[in-house]
Amino acid sequence: MKLKNILLLSGALFFGTAALTGCSDDDDTYDVYGSDYNIVFFDTNTSTVNTKTIYNTPIGIFGTVDGAFNVKAQYNTDATIMVGAEVDTTLVGTYNVANKASFKSLPAQALSAIQISQVVIKPGTNAADTTLNVTLPKEACTYLTEEAYLVPVRLKILNDDKGTSSYKAGIDDTYSVAYIVLNNAAKDFIKVSSEPTQTVSIANTPAGVFGNIAASYDFSMYANDNSEVSIRGEFDNSLITAYNTESGKAYAEVPANILSQLKISAGKIDAGQTSSDTPLTVSDPNNASHALPVGEYVIPVRLTASYSGGQTSPMSNVYIVVKVNETLINDNATAVSGSAISNSAWMALSASGAGLTVDGFNTFKSQGYWPFSVKESAAEFVIDLGAVHQITGFNLDSMVGDGFTVEFSGDNSNWTSIGNTSEHTPVNIGSGWSSNYVFVFYGAISTRYVRVKAKLNTDSYYWNYLSYSWGKRYASISSINFYE
Repeated sequence: MKLKNILLLSGALFFGTAALTGCSDDDDTYDVYGSDYNIVFFDTNTSTVNTKTIYNTPIGIFGTVDGAFNVKAQYNTDATIMVGAEVDTTLVGTYNVANKASFKSLPAQALSAIQISQVVIKPGTNAADTTLNVTLPKEACTYLTEEAYLVPVRLKILNDDKGTSSYKAGIDDTYSVAYIVLNNAAKDFIKVSSEPTQTVSIANTPAGVFGNIAASYDFSMYANDNSEVSIRGEFDNSLITAYNTESGKAYAEVPANILSQLKISAGKIDAGQTSSDTPLTVSDPNNASHALPVGEYVIPVRLTASYSGGQTSPMSNVYIVVKVNETLINDNATAVSGSAISNSAWMALSASGAGLTVDGFNTFKSQGYWPFSVKESAAEFVIDLGAVHQITGFNLDSMVGDGFTVEFSGDNSNWTSIGNTSEHTPVNIGSGWSSNYVFVFYGAISTRYVRVKAKLNTDSYYWNYLSYSWGKRYASISSINFYE
């Protein structure tokens, strides 16, 4: 006899000595070396692992446990084959080891309540005419307190009739097991429908502290017959270590004197509704977070659902990541105040790198670009604005540029770092071909002198235009603007 196709059963953990083979259509027939049995197995053309989710909540059980599996035989039978199944909890541990999982076995009360249907493979066929169904009644789900269970189901033959065939129906351990993965998602009965981890930024600037701790969380509910639900939160710094471990971070905790001034307002889901009418919010009414030192923090919020009948249940936690930086540039700006300063009084005091020259600055003032003449990776220049200005934002651009480090000074001696443009987000105050990307300050900064260190991209195609007189603007500082 010859093999026709190896049957692979998802989740099978044991390999028998018999090898089954066959085609992939619905009329599979099989031969087995040295076997006197017509092997009955779970059909691998359909899933042999069913995943089910229930919600064991204070207001009832939601969801169903109703696994369904197709059953076949090696080849057409001459007799009626009655097939049943039973739960084999001895396979849970082996499955966990093989799959690096941690499923639990069903408790005895739930195990005794499981209902498994019987199926029939009729003469002249090799497939059961109905699915083998595994059901756990809803009332038995009240015994489920763990988060995840595994229900291994092993086939068994219920009769010995083989008709006129020399092969009787049989079971092989390798192909006779299917599984129900049962998730008890009580904490997710009410889920956060917005981002569970929200990030806020606070900027310490010479013009003051900007930003605040503020977060808002919406919720959705799997089902709601007629219960009003209040979602309440409390800060819990004991969750920080686990959060840092899981996320690979090293966030600090917000000091108690600041955390105590933050306010949590409860969210609400109206009776009969499945989405929140009122979000849960976290706010900082006294701007206490402005006292946070530069650093990165996380605020865990432990959530609890309270039902109108007085029942409560824990929910999944949410988190607020707080990043406090010393910065001048507002990465969330939507506009720049003031208007561009005229460059008529500007002078270039120094220029170096990529062939940039002081004299070339006159070309910029008259024609709108400051040309490079040599392909290099960096350039630097200092501009005198001619007078002290209160700068609200700036624009720098180059088709071969890869970021600008900008510094301001009132005396051309003591410099204040503004930042690197590659690390910040500008706002476009133009549109289309007239786009103009401006880096906006949180508050006006007084300066007369500007020093710029440009990182240049030597792989840029635009360097090829250096050899053409008409193309020099493509390899140049093509835009410098300051707003006041």
